[in-house]
Amino acid sequence: MEIFFVDPFIKNASALHRGSEYMRKYVRTYLLFDVIAAIPYILFADASALTLLMLVKIIPVFGGLSHWRLQLLRGGNIIRFVQFAYILSIVVHLVSCGWIVLRSTGSPAIDQQYLRAVYWSVTTMCTVGYGDITPETDLQMVYATAVMLLGYVLFAYLVGNIAAIFNTIDPLRSEHIRTTDHATSFMQYHNVPIHLQHRIVDYLGYMWERKVSYDETFMLDMLPWGLRSEISMYLRREVIERVPFFRDASDSLLREVADSLRPIVVTPGEYVFKHGDRPRYMYFISRGSVEVLGPEGAHIGTLKAGDFFGEMALLEKRRRSASIRALEYSDLYVLDIKSFDHILTNFPEFKAVVESVSNDRTMSLTELRRMVQ
Repeated sequence: MEIFFVDPFIKNASALHRGSEYMRKYVRTYLLFDVIAAIPYILFADASALTLLMLVKIIPVFGGLSHWRLQLLRGGNIIRFVQFAYILSIVVHLVSCGWIVLRSTGSPAIDQQYLRAVYWSVTTMCTVGYGDITPETDLQMVYATAVMLLGYVLFAYLVGNIAAIFNTIDPLRSEHIRTTDHATSFMQYHNVPIHLQHRIVDYLGYMWERKVSYDETFMLDMLPWGLRSEISMYLRREVIERVPFFRDASDSLLREVADSLRPIVVTPGEYVFKHGDRPRYMYFISRGSVEVLGPEGAHIGTLKAGDFFGEMALLEKRRRSASIRALEYSDLYVLDIKSFDHILTNFPEFKAVVESVSNDRTMSLTELRRMVQ
């Protein structure tokens, strides 16, 4: 018992500063098992079967498996299966020990008694037994009845948890199915036009295929600032590095931009904004393509992954001079006007480059409009 109590202090020096806390936790959890296992049953006459109770010391292993599952990034479901198998083996072992105690006759040998007891425990908990080993006394009948009831409870517990495991093997797919079913029921109840229903279902399918149903904003908001900044930089580095004027930018500027970007998805044919709209965002294309349309709807150009747009109206504080329409499903990152102005104020080099690019684009758009006309 002393070895198991001292072991955490040997493995984890921080436990030395939490001795009383660990002791209280130990008393509430594993002390009883250690006491049962520490009793010298071998000293009792005709109590050799009771020595099997010493195996309850392996019960704390379940706590170790739970801790291990929480520490693993992958394979958590496998550990859960191991936990259920472990629980089942412990229950079968304890039931078998009880049956041996109630039915022990001194012969055959204890190992044969244990084997038969395990067989009886499994058949009784999983079925109603085969009748080859039956209770002979009133106490044995009561025990057998309790074991059958325990088997029903254990079976329900295992089935429920195994079903939960299968639901969490691919949580995104399960969430997609629930969301699609809910959306379909909602649209049918409100008699939404069929063509609009198809567009919404297609959008949900795209979100699932792209694995973007996870709420990125929620994930980032739950993290402390340091981790949030690092994961934002990792997720958005590829998008940022595609933008020419960010390639030689300082790390502080890149981090500021990465922290300020927010993801959106636009569907085919959807307008990101229209000519004359008030400017709210600057846009970065992560995936997909959009077309630039003039005031009269004439095609001016196409922007693809790595391009950006929407900065001119933000810089000049004027309404949109063109329209942007998605050609396909497109993943965009947006930089809102408040963050845009903040970055311009704190990073003059960014402002200079953006103004230069904006001037070039204004000249190019003027030439294109002349050509279209």
